[in-house]
Amino acid sequence: MTGFEFKKRLEWIMSQDHTLLRARSRSFIIAAVAALLVIPFAGGFAKRSMLQAQTLQKPHGVEFISASASGTPESRKILAALKALLNPNETIFPSTGSNHWDKWLNEDVAYLITPDERAAVLALKSDAEREQFVNQFWEKRNPAPGSTVNAFKNEHYRRIAFANDRFAAQDAPGWQTDRGRTYILLGPPDEIESYPNQNRETWIYRSGITIEFNTSHRPQS
Repeated sequence: MTGFEFKKRLEWIMSQDHTLLRARSRSFIIAAVAALLVIPFAGGFAKRSMLQAQTLQKPHGVEFISASASGTPESRKILAALKALLNPNETIFPSTGSNHWDKWLNEDVAYLITPDERAAVLALKSDAEREQFVNQFWEKRNPAPGSTVNAFKNEHYRRIAFANDRFAAQDAPGWQTDRGRTYILLGPPDEIESYPNQNRETWIYRSGITIEFNTSHRPQS
């Protein structure tokens, strides 16, 4: 899934303004540039685009060490999306008043839904309206409109399941961890460089994005 689906994910990121990154209802994607510590990572990458994670303010997903982008405008936009995704402030989820719909809104599609779409869901009053909205939400992203098989939706849920299985931490499901978030948003990396003796792992994407993770860290309660 590193071809069409990967391209669709990147196009989706680049088509949104930065308010999309705050659409996580101020729960996982509310980090402003002022909340980031932008400094070079000594001993890792040596590019000026390096980002250093602020991990002290978030209990979940503090694996992220640094990320870099190639010089293309596209890769810089992706990096801007990632730096907000991987430096969130933990706050309260908005609620629809239903556990079922809260899970869909704040977990299943947390990294996909736009601010306008989120507001629309919260304004709906009945399950029938929400069901119709969900159907339209996925059809809008269907690479084969009208088809009963939505490859985008299926791949999205596969990524969530994979993240929960492979990247779960002590007090956080895999989809909330940094590697889980990255995997759900960008898909599997094209290359992984693993350094088990140093407790770090580097994910490399052909789009020009390189991300380094601390694999030894576990979230604190």
